Amino acid sequence: MSEKQMKSPITDTLHSDGHAASDRSIDLRKTTSSQNPAVVLHTRADYLTTSRPNVYTCLVISGAFVILLLNSLQMTVVSSLAPYVTSAFDSHSLLPVTTLVSSIVTGVMQLPLSRAIDRYGRPQGLVAMIFLDVLGLAIMATCTNVKAYAAAQVLYIVGADGIIYVVRVFAMDKVDVKARSLVYGLSLYTYFITPFAGPALAQAYYKAGIWRWCFGSIALIIPGVSGLLISLFVWNERKHRTTCQSKASLQEVKEQNSILQTAWSHAIDLDVIGVLLACFGLGLVLLPLSLATKGMSEWASPTTISMVVVGVLCLVALVIYEARFAPRSFVDFGLVRDRTAWGACLCIGGQSLSLYMWWSYYTSFLQVVHFQSIKNAGYILNTHQIGSGIFSILTGLALKYTHRFKAVNAVGVALTTLGTGLMIYFSLPDSSFGGVLASHILIAISSGMLAASEVAAVLNDTDDDTFSMRIAVLFLFAWVGSAIGSTIAAPLWRSRFPYLLEKYLPDDIKPQAQHIYGSISAQLSYARGTPGRDAIIKAMTETWKIMSIAGTATLVMAWVGVLLLREGRPNGKGSV
Repeated sequence: MSEKQMKSPITDTLHSDGHAASDRSIDLRKTTSSQNPAVVLHTRADYLTTSRPNVYTCLVISGAFVILLLNSLQMTVVSSLAPYVTSAFDSHSLLPVTTLVSSIVTGVMQLPLSRAIDRYGRPQGLVAMIFLDVLGLAIMATCTNVKAYAAAQVLYIVGADGIIYVVRVFAMDKVDVKARSLVYGLSLYTYFITPFAGPALAQAYYKAGIWRWCFGSIALIIPGVSGLLISLFVWNERKHRTTCQSKASLQEVKEQNSILQTAWSHAIDLDVIGVLLACFGLGLVLLPLSLATKGMSEWASPTTISMVVVGVLCLVALVIYEARFAPRSFVDFGLVRDRTAWGACLCIGGQSLSLYMWWSYYTSFLQVVHFQSIKNAGYILNTHQIGSGIFSILTGLALKYTHRFKAVNAVGVALTTLGTGLMIYFSLPDSSFGGVLASHILIAISSGMLAASEVAAVLNDTDDDTFSMRIAVLFLFAWVGSAIGSTIAAPLWRSRFPYLLEKYLPDDIKPQAQHIYGSISAQLSYARGTPGRDAIIKAMTETWKIMSIAGTATLVMAWVGVLLLREGRPNGKGSV
């Protein structure tokens, strides 16, 4: 999802291992003992890649754009099928829960991923993310219960979002520092294509009764298409391995450290302990809260309390470990003192929290309440992508010349608040469908404005050595915000919707209430205008209204972020 612009001069260009090249040649004999020779080899390969804006560079850029387009298409298809996959296991209400853990893991993994691609290279990170993406799709294609599907979602979302992150970073570190927010906006170009193709493809697979083959075919296509680009990277690296070092010197490099020492070095560099503490801490706090359903008895159960307590202890241990004992900190603590970066992170976190209070159930709401097909519901959902894509590009272009990211953030949060607030009004059963669509478009426009302006804000006071880490922290707040939003949405839906179904369903249908609650197919089986469908619509709209109110209220966090922002211009160190 990125358009790459290569600098022709190589001097002072940042490479994928975080070092700068100051000459047109790299002498490996000058490598100090503190450097990792393997890293230097990656530097050499990336250096020569950057220095040749020729056929090879054009092939790499074209291949990256194809991968981004395919990645965006698969994400659209998978999200369109999600309600039906969970309904196949009578677990439609668990939609947010299936993405909760994956959101947590994906958010936390952004930081070690940023460190990994700085050390080992962008291509190596891309290969790893493609592997996780394909593995998740393969498990989804063969899953037999919702637990296996949720586990596959973790692998899939980590991989798919990792592909986006790696390619965006790869693009942004090749352009002028003032253009990075614009490049981020251009990385959303696929949003103009996949929102139309994805839902139609998902509907075709579902109507044919072969949704498993949808996941399986994508899992086969992705490595096949990506293999061409990966082959270019491997060929380039091997070529310069043999050029820069003899086989004897390579053998000497391999013998410097044992396997155990090498593994320990990698664990330290990637801060494995910090990553595990963060994943367990956030997961153990958010997951039991999202699974709790009715009454204080379940919220106060020993299992829920013990999981939350252990999760909080893990988060406390994370802070102590990172501040006192971590050989390499989970995050640069210099970022903690940056008020503007905090503001940007709170903005994107608050926006994501509000959005995911209702996002997981939005296509279900459109199909059940407003009688839309899978394809049309997918189109409507994906107007968010189209609107955010257009306005992120326009905002990035404006910020390149004005740098008024605080004003843009304020307007963006105001539009989000207005759009989410209007959803409260248009959640009534007899409300206008045009009003629902208008609310969604307002939120889409604001999302595009905020996407580019938050990148500009978080990079306002940084240099080339830390920008990938700052982008990772921004994505971390977005993913954790979405996880918290899903955590709040799940118990709201699981407590209110079945209760209201029992209340409004006709007596002859009440025995089917649990089945109706757990399956969107069952909800759609009642014809329009029948007492059963009217009762389902009334129960769903009342639940939706509560979720919209909660989504509007949680935008207070984004407004706090706006207040923390300080308007700025590039400081000459690499800011945007």
